[in-house]
Amino acid sequence: MKRHKIICVMIFCFLFYAVGAAAAYAGTNSYSNDGLGYSLSYPADMQVDTSLGDVCTIFRNDECQIEVYYQPLKTSSYMSYVNYSNSGFSSNGVDHQNYRCSKQTINGRTVYITKWNRTKLKNVENDFNYYYTADIRKSATEAYSIFFKSNRDISGDSKYMSVLKSFQCKQAQGAAKAVSFQETAAETEQRLSRLNLETKYLLEQYFSQDAPLTWGIFEPVAPSDLSKLMKLENQMGQRFKFILYYHHLFGQVPIDTVAKELQNAYNNGYIMELTLQTGDYNQDNAMYDILNGEYDDYFKRYAQAVAKFEHPVLMRFANEMNGDWCIYSAYHTGKDTEIYKKCYRYIHDIFTEQGANNVLWVWNPNEKSFPDFTWNAMEMYYPGNEYVDIVGLTGYNTGTYYKGESWRSFDTIYSKLYAKYTAMFSQPLMITEFASSSIGGDKAAWITDMFKQLPKYPAIKVAIWWNGCDWAVPGEVQARPYWVNETEQTLNSFKAGWAAQTAAIKAEEAKKEAAENNTEANNEQTEAAKANQTAADGQKTENTKK
Repeated sequence: MKRHKIICVMIFCFLFYAVGAAAAYAGTNSYSNDGLGYSLSYPADMQVDTSLGDVCTIFRNDECQIEVYYQPLKTSSYMSYVNYSNSGFSSNGVDHQNYRCSKQTINGRTVYITKWNRTKLKNVENDFNYYYTADIRKSATEAYSIFFKSNRDISGDSKYMSVLKSFQCKQAQGAAKAVSFQETAAETEQRLSRLNLETKYLLEQYFSQDAPLTWGIFEPVAPSDLSKLMKLENQMGQRFKFILYYHHLFGQVPIDTVAKELQNAYNNGYIMELTLQTGDYNQDNAMYDILNGEYDDYFKRYAQAVAKFEHPVLMRFANEMNGDWCIYSAYHTGKDTEIYKKCYRYIHDIFTEQGANNVLWVWNPNEKSFPDFTWNAMEMYYPGNEYVDIVGLTGYNTGTYYKGESWRSFDTIYSKLYAKYTAMFSQPLMITEFASSSIGGDKAAWITDMFKQLPKYPAIKVAIWWNGCDWAVPGEVQARPYWVNETEQTLNSFKAGWAAQTAAIKAEEAKKEAAENNTEANNEQTEAAKANQTAADGQKTENTKK
């Protein structure tokens, strides 16, 4: 009898814990993406986010985020995709630990599993510092990636690993789903409410819907030395309004020097596009150090210096983040674009807390992603509307010096990009930096054609020419000579195009002024006629009384 009681108790305990575990797990839900051709089951306590359209579907709860990507293999093989995706960060053993990669077969398909982790970041709440990726081969031309990010090691947890086991490929069908970050008028008003009056005025003057295109320039020694820039302006017969200035954070140039550069630019009538970039100064990645709070004092002093300046500044943090040449790209931070977004927001918030109400934040990906993989798409780096005042475009005609590059017209570079950005964003657009090389084509003709095409891009309010050179051998072999005044022909081409643009703007302004004057005159005539009619009616009434 006792034995039967013990067995009953054991069965009861087993059922109790089984029911408890099932309740905690709460079952699964099914998800199907017909457009990208896959289906899966996911834990029922996870929320589904499809706001990133065909770029990424996200499943999220308090301890894990699962990202699913579809990857066309147009220019690379499946193994090239796997190896290139992991090569950027795996060699950094300081930040990324316990890196493991293995090949498996799941549901009859080849899958490469990669897992690693990093130290939790002090200033990231509920940091997902454990990573597990599954790259699934669908065919010779298609693959999927499932990316698990979690606050603990879930590689042995069936609750999450069942997502991978449930994954099924199918025939894709249906229309593509675009991504939109459009904001409401109320959201725009709230975002801009933090700005001081002078900065609001600048935004209205140069970035409003009716504002014409304004030119800026990168001149390597400006604004500390303006002699070359002013000589170029004299040759052009016009002045640039915006100056592009780079500052490598934590480098040799102190914050006080940047503050002096801001003031010197302002004193000479220029507005600075201040570009902040992190560098790989140690063996680790500075993006992690920033989120660990190691540079809090530095950024507070930086923000205080910018706030003390008081006048408008265009702040461009970590541009071209979707390019593998940038140490702050997700290519170098475990394919995790959240690191960039969190870092951008973190620095933005420090500037806001320190009263830098004169800063316009410019978010600026490169026109193409390198690597051109879906997990590295520019949409994955967008920090949110409340953190972006201006959206930057960057696309160069790099010329043909390097293998694989081609000569491209302005329209070829910007037409599709412009259509995508105007549909995706509410913020004004600017070309933060661009130029044409002279190797591989007629640069002067390229510039002439550029000015002909620019009227097709009315939402681009500022364009900044990068007046320098990319060197194959520093100081000796030019790979991409971008100087606008490289030859007399290129200088005259830009000068003529700019003069014609200015004349067209003045003609349009005169036309509007004439129309306004005519409207005002017509209104005055109408009011006078009404007054005369009223007087006449009054006289009639008086005569009738008599």
